[in-house]
This record gives sequence, structure tokens and C-alpha cells, in this order.
Amino acid sequence: MKKRWLLFVAILVLIIPIALVGLISTETGSRWLLQGIFSMLPAQISVEKIQGRLIDRIALAGLSYKSVTETVAVKKIDLSWQPFQLFSGTLKIVDLTINGLNINITKTKDEEKEPIDLEAGIKLPLQLEIDNFLITDSQFTSDDQLQTFEKLQLSLKTEESQLKLVSLAINSNTINATAKGTVSLGKGFPLNLQANWRVNADKNGLWQGSTTISGDLAKLVFDNHLASPFKLALQGHVEDVTKTPPSNRPSPGSTS
Repeated sequence: MKKRWLLFVAILVLIIPIALVGLISTETGSRWLLQGIFSMLPAQISVEKIQGRLIDRIALAGLSYKSVTETVAVKKIDLSWQPFQLFSGTLKIVDLTINGLNINITKTKDEEKEPIDLEAGIKLPLQLEIDNFLITDSQFTSDDQLQTFEKLQLSLKTEESQLKLVSLAINSNTINATAKGTVSLGKGFPLNLQANWRVNADKNGLWQGSTTISGDLAKLVFDNHLASPFKLALQGHVEDVTKTPPSNRPSPGSTS
């Protein structure tokens, strides 16, 4: 009897992954699996159209998400990934493109957020590798404050406990910026980031410069260089980022 039970469990262990691979290998199975997952979530989620297979590439059109405080609408999502990389401990996304993203967040008076211990660091269950993540034509509204982005594009990967921002590009109605750098996911989140930016200040003209941020949550050091409309170097630091309001504002360094 015991041998039969062991044989039954062994067969069951084999059947489940085989059945799952079978589901994600077909368009019908992928659609059924996604719709089942959406129906189990506490929020209201609907999709007008699902095309492709979860085993390699899938596209969602007309996605909507609604909860008590958030409303999200997306015209189209295209995902291309390598799911079998999960067996080697890596979530590998080749391309994730989101077009027509509209996010609306309304804060409630009774909303309470649990404190997050950022100083302890983060231990990822999987390594992450994103070759291309692109968001186009997006709007973000929070408490009636609207921000629009023409494009947000990034590439990143994690290696052990370090996140490498290979590239980041942001284009909006007021700011264009690019950035790269590294962030440790260990205690204090030591980081080193470099950014080039350009801000359209309307009547005040076009402001352009570069910024370097280094340090950790205990002390962040800023090195700013303004190239136009005039030249200015500005250095400073902020201490205890997560504990107290900044007591050390960036102070002027040198001008030229």
C-alpha cells in the first residue's frame, strides 16, 4: 500500500508540471490560465483580448484593473520572456512593452501604511534580468495631480545582492533624463547613480545638467552640475533619509 501511495505521489509530481507546460504552450491554455488567475484576485480585472502563448510571447489588449484606491487602464501589453530560466533561478524578460497606460490613485483618509524596514535590505527569491522595459503614452494621476510621460525605458539586471541599472530614459512634457548606476540590495542600500537631465521650465527657459548620487540611506551625497542657462556646481548631502526630515540640504559648492 505504501509503495502505491509513493508511486501515486511521484506520478502526480510529474503530471502537474507537464500539464502546466502544456497549458502555457497553447494560446487557448494560456488564455484560460490568465483568466483563471485574474478571477481569483481581489481586485476587478478584465481583458478585452489575449493573444499568444505564455511559454514565449503574449499580448493583452484593453486591460483594466480597479480596486478601492486605484484604477488602471492599459491599451496594450506585449510580453516576451524565457520562463524556463526560472529553473536556474532567474526571471528573464526579453521585452515588456506597455502602451497607453493610465493610472489613477485616490488616497483615503483611513489609509494606513505599514512601516517598511528599508535598512535591513532586500533578499530576492530570484535573480532578475530585463533586457527592455518600455512604457509609452502614459498618464499618472494622484489626488487630481496629472503627470504625463511620453516614454519610459529601462534595462536592468541583478547579480547576487546588487541591482545594475544598465540604462534608464525618461521623456515627459517637462523633463527628459537618462540614468545608469548600481544599487546594493543589502543593508543601507549603498548606491552610485549618474543622471543627465533637461527640464523645460516654460518662461524660465531650458535647464540642463547632470547629477551624481552616492552613499546609502544613512547619508546620500549629491554632486550637481548645471550647464545651462548658466553654469553652476552644487554639492551637498542628506542624512538619515528614512528616519528624519533632511537636516542637511544641498549647499552651494562652486560656480563657474
